Parts: sequence; structure tokens; C-alpha cells
Amino acid sequence: MAWAMRKKGISEVMVRAVMSLNEGAKTRVRVGLELSEVEVKVGVHQGSVLTPLVFAMWLTWYGE
Repeated sequence: MAWAMRKKGISEVMVRAVMSLNEGAKTRVRVGLELSEVEVKVGVHQGSVLTPLVFAMWLTWYGE
């Protein structure tokens, strides 16, 4: 996501601010009866405040 924001000319301050919202995000995954917690390293996790922003950016840039 950061590379796409930089490519579009968004300031580094804004890129870092947006990326910090997702820093350290974790999600839980259940397989059978086993529950594991994993760090989200790519994209945004479900329910993130960044999801609408990422979707809007994708729609805008996809249409170009």
C-alpha cells in the first residue's frame, strides 16, 4: 500500500501516518480446534479503519 501511495505523490508524512495505523496489527486464525494469532504484514486486516481508504484508492487508481 505504501508504494502505491508514494507512486501517486502522497507525502511521506501522510504515508507513514497511514501505515502506522496498521503497524502491529494481529488477527486470529482457527483451524479445527486450534486458534493461532498472526501478525498482518501485507494489506489490511478485516475490520481495519484503513479498509475504506484502501478500497477508495484502489477504485480511483484502477480507473486510470
